[in-house]
Amino acid sequence: MKKPKLTGRRAVWAGIVGTPFLLIAALVTLGVAAATPAGQSSAKTAAPAANGKLVSHNAATGSAGSVAAYWTTAKMAAAKPVKPLAAARSTAPTASVAATGVPSTSPGFVAPGMSQGPSGGPSPAQGVSSQSECYHCPIPFTRYYYYARYRSYPVSTVGKLFFSNDGGNYVCSGSVIGDHTVWTAGHCLANTDGTHLFSTNLLFCPSYNAGVNPAVGCWSGIQSWTWSPWKDANSFEWDMGGLVMSNCGTVHCQSIGSYTSWLGFAWNWPRNLNYVALGYPQGAPFNGAYLVECNSSFGYEDSDGNNQGGPNSSAIGCDMTGGSSGGPWVWQFGSNNYVNGHQDWYHTAYPNEINTPYFDGRACTIATTAQAFSATC
Repeated sequence: MKKPKLTGRRAVWAGIVGTPFLLIAALVTLGVAAATPAGQSSAKTAAPAANGKLVSHNAATGSAGSVAAYWTTAKMAAAKPVKPLAAARSTAPTASVAATGVPSTSPGFVAPGMSQGPSGGPSPAQGVSSQSECYHCPIPFTRYYYYARYRSYPVSTVGKLFFSNDGGNYVCSGSVIGDHTVWTAGHCLANTDGTHLFSTNLLFCPSYNAGVNPAVGCWSGIQSWTWSPWKDANSFEWDMGGLVMSNCGTVHCQSIGSYTSWLGFAWNWPRNLNYVALGYPQGAPFNGAYLVECNSSFGYEDSDGNNQGGPNSSAIGCDMTGGSSGGPWVWQFGSNNYVNGHQDWYHTAYPNEINTPYFDGRACTIATTAQAFSATC
């Protein structure tokens, strides 16, 4: 895999290889946004921020079966989380750019006949207010393997995302948020190793359980969407991704959401919320075989120092490792099940904290463009 071409990075992706007790720093060089490669296209300018532009890529033209044929058992086992980027940050971020827009939600959907699982564990205390945030104070959390059936709602929507980027094979996490749509981190869909390229061979496997669930199968990614400040300018505050899926899966020839159900979606809400974070961490002490859950409340705003006009990220307590990138932060888990964040990045000096880009109109814009739901963002 090629080395990243970034500089001045103050954080690393949640897709890091290694244990939460091993701090890895890498020195990298800054890449200037390249001309759009063949097969990649820029899209409309979005209103939420002056620096933001949606970019997309037609990820596949074949069936889920043809993409699945690429992903042999051996390739899945060898797929790697994103290579870590550089150094720790020790100063508090500048003041957040205020979110614009009305707090909004889009409802989830439970497929006919789908059972519903338990609430997933104890509910942590309410998060702090923005006036009392304590920067990098330890954020309490609980973490364990999810204990209920993977094929019950809402975790029936969560799975592993396999993909290729710049000659390497990788793995992330994601969740179904619409009839044909999966939500994940932007760095799973583009700019995985700092080369600003879109990912290919995208295959999403819900209810993954020590291997592809033979009763569920996988769906291929058809078209991916992310923001140019992430893909071309490396801003973690814009590191969001929506993926349009194939109409047929490898086992069930129906839309992914009609089989797995889908989660709700929330944007423009206050930060001080309680979350259940879900993902498939692969770095030690985990092996990527099973779904892991963190329960935490919001801790504080954070920044990678490259906001590009976007608001600061939000931090919770969680020590998941590589492979969890893109896994959903679910607000009101067990009831309304709204995705309001995802496993994304952390500072190397604070491996027990994880950040998500703040979900404002930018998150809604990707979700609606990727056909998850219709809304005014």
